[in-house]
Amino acid sequence: MFNHQTHTNKMKKKIILFFLLISLIITNSCNSPTENQQQFKHPRDMIWTIDTLSYPGSDQTIMTSMWASSSRDVWIAGHNDRSKGNLWHFNGNKWSDYVLSNDIERSPLSFAKIYGLANNNVWVVGDREFTQGIDPSNRIFSDLIIQYNGKKWTEHKQNSPFRILSLFCNTPNDIWVGGDNGFIANYDGIKWKKDTIVIIKKFPDNKYFINSLVKINEQINVSIYQYGGQSEIRYFIKGNLNNWRVVDSIDYGAKDKSIKWGYWGFDVSPLKKLLSYGYEGIWEWDGKNWNHLLKIRYPVYGLFALNDNYIIAPGDFGIVYFFDGTNWEQLTMFSQTQSYLVYTDAWTNGYEAFILGHTIDGWPQKTVIWRGK
Repeated sequence: MFNHQTHTNKMKKKIILFFLLISLIITNSCNSPTENQQQFKHPRDMIWTIDTLSYPGSDQTIMTSMWASSSRDVWIAGHNDRSKGNLWHFNGNKWSDYVLSNDIERSPLSFAKIYGLANNNVWVVGDREFTQGIDPSNRIFSDLIIQYNGKKWTEHKQNSPFRILSLFCNTPNDIWVGGDNGFIANYDGIKWKKDTIVIIKKFPDNKYFINSLVKINEQINVSIYQYGGQSEIRYFIKGNLNNWRVVDSIDYGAKDKSIKWGYWGFDVSPLKKLLSYGYEGIWEWDGKNWNHLLKIRYPVYGLFALNDNYIIAPGDFGIVYFFDGTNWEQLTMFSQTQSYLVYTDAWTNGYEAFILGHTIDGWPQKTVIWRGK
């Protein structure tokens, strides 16, 4: 005898199984090899060439920071003893030094960090340097913050006697800079808001500066270096304007000192994790502790994370490390050079890559850029 209820239940099960099957097919399609990071090139499989930059008549052409919107729009910034040739651009074919005196006031200047959000919204920070009186060692500084709109650079003057040494661009309406004596400022797209991070003075004649900062989940993570006398202290600080707290510190005058995190710089992973790098490698903050991801004997001076499974980390003594999601591997081809190179920054889209560094042996000192594709 035909049971209508039993037949209906069987049909419902078939329909559910059908939609589960369709969902599985769609899921597998979205995760197909053509769309995941495994299709990216491993750096060792790229063909590498090296460019050398030296500004005419200069003893030091030392570019240390890099930002790119693509492999045909790459900016590098740093120091040049002639205060020229400290900002370069690559258009996919050649490097050209940008003559800043066409856009901003000319003076002795140097850059510490470059960061961008788009090819028409690039920022660089550093300092202007002046000599007071006839003594060349009596130097005074002023802030230097410039922005590129795709056509020219304009300056955002803070009228402060501080070097600007750190930069983080969160959004076009949320730009952060930090520098000497705990100076920190935020740009909301219209105006700047300023603050000073005050830390306890533990020894005479101390000085301190913000060497790195990043924003994650509305919190500003700050790295501060304090020095003077016979000691030095590194601070890990969190907070926001007018509300700061010390999370941890490393006192190099203490007998039980240990390197707890990478105090050379902070970065943000694509999954919004706080990373740090410096002496002895790379760390990740889990909200309570620093986990040591890469343990090496040498300093890491830069970090670029395309995603959490594709990270390039350049450093001292010609080292460059690559993380594939499972293992860290040293890319030995970058250390097999005749010159002693220090690598400080990197950029990649997974198909092409740039490694930035400079020589420290011989004279003049030059900038080198490895280009892989």
